[in-house]
Amino acid sequence: MNSSVIRVGVSSWDQMHPECVDLLQGKTRCRPGPELDILQLAATMLNMTISFVHSAEKGCGLSRDNGASWTSLMGMLSRNEIDVTGNICYLMEERLSMFGASRPVWYSYQAFLIKKLDPPSIRFKAQAPFDLRAWLVIIGCIVACAVVEAAKELPEKGATLSIRNGISLTWQTFMLFARPPKEVIWIFGTFFFTLLKIYYTTYVLASLLYPAGVQRPFTNIVELADLLESGEYRLLHYHPAKFLRFEFCPPETCLQLTRAVQSKGIYYVNDSSPHRLLQSLIDNNNLVLISTEITLEFYLSKFLQRDKLWLIRDNIFLQMNSYFWRLDFPMRKTLDQALTTIGSYKMNVLKRYVDSAVTKSNKHPQVRAQVSPYTQLRADHGKNLFIQYSVAVAISVAVFLMELLWASIQKWLKYWSKKRSAGIDLTR
Repeated sequence: MNSSVIRVGVSSWDQMHPECVDLLQGKTRCRPGPELDILQLAATMLNMTISFVHSAEKGCGLSRDNGASWTSLMGMLSRNEIDVTGNICYLMEERLSMFGASRPVWYSYQAFLIKKLDPPSIRFKAQAPFDLRAWLVIIGCIVACAVVEAAKELPEKGATLSIRNGISLTWQTFMLFARPPKEVIWIFGTFFFTLLKIYYTTYVLASLLYPAGVQRPFTNIVELADLLESGEYRLLHYHPAKFLRFEFCPPETCLQLTRAVQSKGIYYVNDSSPHRLLQSLIDNNNLVLISTEITLEFYLSKFLQRDKLWLIRDNIFLQMNSYFWRLDFPMRKTLDQALTTIGSYKMNVLKRYVDSAVTKSNKHPQVRAQVSPYTQLRADHGKNLFIQYSVAVAISVAVFLMELLWASIQKWLKYWSKKRSAGIDLTR
């Protein structure tokens, strides 16, 4: 093997283009991707060339049999097919037990990507808050009250005056301009008008709070583990469930995540491309993708429908990402020193490939409702309010009847007490 050539294994994805490494800079807009960009500079500093070996499998690779065999790039390292991984991989304990790794190239918080929740959206329209059917019910009740009042006065005052008085009294009662007559029908009419006003006022108050917001369903891996175990969310991954390992979490939480995957399963996608993964999140309401914040920002920056997704950063666990190589790789110390010397250049490479301003809206802790087509209130929207109000009225009427009954009993007892006293006086 030529000692001036580094065999680099690559598991290609949307932000990795090995074919761009040998193209002249300035004459093409082809970019190899942030991972190969950094590795290419380090190799240039060492006067070494890169030879790419492509992996047919996805990702950096996971252990199959407790370290006996590996998938993807880690498998190629174990078989001495490559010297270094071109992909930057997570520093996982089981990987470090078998392979060497560079000093961390990137530090990034663990993050989660989910589909944005739909907040309640009510757009206020004061002149027509109800739909046609609800308006017919309201107007029908008001007209019925006016007709009943007009019919009562018809024999005495004639048609014209009775209709005018009926409409006037109904309107004054509705607006609470005047005290309604002390009659049963007007008592229930007043209850109806009061209920209608409560219904409308509640709608106005809800509209004043527009746009409504929805908070994040979880904020860290511990809270997410509870949701995964209860089945409210499912893990999305491009590796089968049997290969998954959880290390960036408290030990008890990692066990909880393992149990959740074993009992609830995962949503497996046989494609590691960001478009396929993110489209799966949009097509399903309860999926969650776990990765680093940097990686998820890469995904979002190239995805046209990113406004539909929610990026949640886990401030508890910081993930470290490095290049991996064989433990006997002779250039490991030299290459590691070159990567360390690059220093801040590594972060400048990140800014070249992803603009954090593009994903700023995906990180808000609260999702605000957007202006949506106005949804009119239906008659059955007030069902619960009507039931609660009716129960209150029923209790009030029951208390009133009990007081009336108690007053009648006291009056009756007083009457018989006086009558009995009068009878005793007559017998003397």
